[in-house]
Amino acid sequence: MYVLQNTRKLSKPRLQVPEQVLQMFDDSTSIPYKDDTKQRGGRIRSFPHERGVWATYVFVPYTPSQEFLSLSSLLVGFALQQDVKFTVSEDFHLSLSHTQQLRHHWIEPLVDGLKNTLREIPNFTVSFNSVDVYANQEETRTFIGLKVHHGINYLKQLTERVNNCLEEFKLPQFYKDPSFHMSIAWCVGNRTEQVMSILPDLQIIFQTWVQEHLKKRSFHVTKVFCKSGHKIFNICLKQNS
Repeated sequence: MYVLQNTRKLSKPRLQVPEQVLQMFDDSTSIPYKDDTKQRGGRIRSFPHERGVWATYVFVPYTPSQEFLSLSSLLVGFALQQDVKFTVSEDFHLSLSHTQQLRHHWIEPLVDGLKNTLREIPNFTVSFNSVDVYANQEETRTFIGLKVHHGINYLKQLTERVNNCLEEFKLPQFYKDPSFHMSIAWCVGNRTEQVMSILPDLQIIFQTWVQEHLKKRSFHVTKVFCKSGHKIFNICLKQNS
């Protein structure tokens, strides 16, 4: 006599997974990004933060000397006496593009394109001859900048080639007739009128500094940077024979 055995297994009660563990694997429950302008000294983003989109721009880097930093402090100090509070820039550079919204999978092909075309431009020297005041497109910040006098033609060649690369991704072009300059200090808001009123005095400070540090107003350009998010890509120019 055969006895039929019940092959069904009794189901055991499932243990509940802690909520903290579930959230580790659920992208939909990720904490939304909060734009805190206090962390950036009151600066406002040109466009809202979006996941997978990286703020990207192309520029000529510059490493300031102590003498150059002293000039920045002199100009900022004088502006402060006129009730305009400027902050010395955290990094010094010459812009070759606007800040772009670049999707992550576009970064590598854009950088490759920039390397292929910019390496044909020979390295060159840039020098400054005056102080000027600038505001960004959104008029959320005002800048004190040093205007480029020598090296403009090479900078134009660079921007033209950068524009060609950006055009392939349907990204905005740089200014049609750019005023190449290096921003050395900034303040929040559009304060151009107020700064223009003290511009002659800032010019005197700059010219006095140049008389003492003539060689420091120039620097040699051998590379271009493309910064995307926190990544910086080094693009070398053609070495002079």
